[in-house]
Amino acid sequence: MKIKIKKFKVDKHKGWKAYWWDGFETKSESVCLIEIAPGESLNHQHLLSKENEYEIILEGKANYEGEINKTFKFGDVIEQKGKSGLIKIKNGGKKPLRILCINRPPWRQKHERIFN
Repeated sequence: MKIKIKKFKVDKHKGWKAYWWDGFETKSESVCLIEIAPGESLNHQHLLSKENEYEIILEGKANYEGEINKTFKFGDVIEQKGKSGLIKIKNGGKKPLRILCINRPPWRQKHERIFN
């Protein structure tokens, strides 16, 4: 068996980062890791009507506001389908919030509006 280790590509924003792997996507899906610093938030809106996004809370406490109004913690899975209004994900803890995101079809910048 051969094992190939892939390196992260980091996309930095004010208060949060997205980590991508080389070859992170296939024709049908993409995967990334979102890390939000304590007290910071990721504010975004989904623009694609046929999008399915799964967000899995790996670490921390995520306070969702806007389109979704709920607090999520380790192990929770959030499924989002289609276009959305504003979704604010705020790190409600004292450690980094880490979320694994799986998008179908693969994520593209034109599919999402990010507010800083």
